[in-house]
This record gives sequence, structure tokens and C-alpha cells, in this order.
Amino acid sequence: MNRYHIIATVHLCVIRDKKILLSKRKNTGYRDNQYSLIGGHLETDETIINGVIREVFEEIGVKLDIQKTQLVHVMHRRKEHSLDEDRIEFYFTSDFNLSEIINKEYNKCDSLLWADIFNLPDNTVPYIKHFIQEYHKQKNYSEFGW
Repeated sequence: MNRYHIIATVHLCVIRDKKILLSKRKNTGYRDNQYSLIGGHLETDETIINGVIREVFEEIGVKLDIQKTQLVHVMHRRKEHSLDEDRIEFYFTSDFNLSEIINKEYNKCDSLLWADIFNLPDNTVPYIKHFIQEYHKQKNYSEFGW
């Protein structure tokens, strides 16, 4: 019997005045030219909260305050075209000064966009759209791609 392997990812959901912060991916080989949230994979020997803090700082230069950062959703996601690479995705919100935001990963992020949360760009990553729909319903758990 094979052991089940799962990859953990973390995301930050920044919403202000019915706008959500999205990052347009580039040069990654995965979903390039599509909009996603700030975030990425958990690294070895890293807690989930430390992972989101690291990813946010790497991507947009913001140092999150753990006391102002909260888990709002968990998604169990099946990776496209793969039966052995599922993801557990952790979605957080946090309160911070928006003027701190800069695009620090210009080699992986074409641009940052404040998008209407009720009218997302057509090229938004499908599971990110799914998360946003579930978030609106105040659901804290969902599954995608099964």
C-alpha cells in the first residue's frame, strides 16, 4: 500500500472596499498569465502561519502581524491531471497598511490588480474563484477538483 502524499499551500486574501488583491502569474510554468492570490508552497520544517508570513513578505513586501492574521478557509484540492498530488490549501486574511504593498517578485508576477470581488477577471485561476465563492458563503472548508 502506498502512503498518501499531500502538498500544503498558503494564500493571503486581501479584500478592501469590495476589491480583492490578485497577482498575475508569469514565468512559473504553472498557470502563467492567470490571476491568483498571494501565496505558495509550504517549505520543509515550516509551520503554516510562518509559511504565509514568508510568502507574503517575499511577494509583496508586507510583514504580517501574527495577531492580526487569521485562517478563514481550508480547501482540499485535487491537482489537475494527477491522482497523487493533492493539495491542502490554507487561506488567511490579515489587517495591515495597504501602502506597504509592492511587487517584489516581478520575475514571477507580471502585475498586481485590485479586482472587483464580484466580477473577477476571466483568467482567474479556477480554484481561486472557487475559494472566493465559498468565502462569500462564509464556508470555512471546501473541496475542488474531485
